[in-house]
Amino acid sequence: LFNFVDALCEMTLAGAFASYYFAFKKPDDIPATPLLSSFWRCIRYHMGSIAFGSLIISIVQLIRVMLEYLDHKLKDTQNPVGQFFLKCLKCCFWCLEKCLKFLNRNAYILIAIYGRNFCSLPGTRSFSYCAILCA
Repeated sequence: LFNFVDALCEMTLAGAFASYYFAFKKPDDIPATPLLSSFWRCIRYHMGSIAFGSLIISIVQLIRVMLEYLDHKLKDTQNPVGQFFLKCLKCCFWCLEKCLKFLNRNAYILIAIYGRNFCSLPGTRSFSYCAILCA
C-alpha cells in the first residue's frame, strides 16, 4: 500500500509540474488547481500503471523480507558458504529494488507527461534513459 501511495504522489506531482511547464500561454493555459487536476488524471487514467509499478516493487520487497527471515533463522549455523551466498542474494535484491525504484520513478514522470501506459513508451524510454545515465 505504501508503494502505491508513493507512486500516486510522485505521478501527481509530475503531472502538476508538467501542466505548468508545457503550458503554451503561461497564465491562461495553467489550470486553476494543477495538483487537483493532476490527481484526478492519475485516478482516472493511470491507476493501472501505478498499481503495476508498485506491484513490481512489492514483489522484490517480499523476496527481500523472505531472505531476511532466512538470514535470521540461519544466523547460528556454522556454514560460511551458505551465509556468503545468502548475503550475496540480499545485496543483489537490494540493488534490484533500488534500480527498479529509480526506473519506476522515471516511468511515472513520463506517464504523467505523455499519458501512455506503463508497459509502452514510458517504460522503454525509462530504460533507455537509465542506459544513457550509466554511460
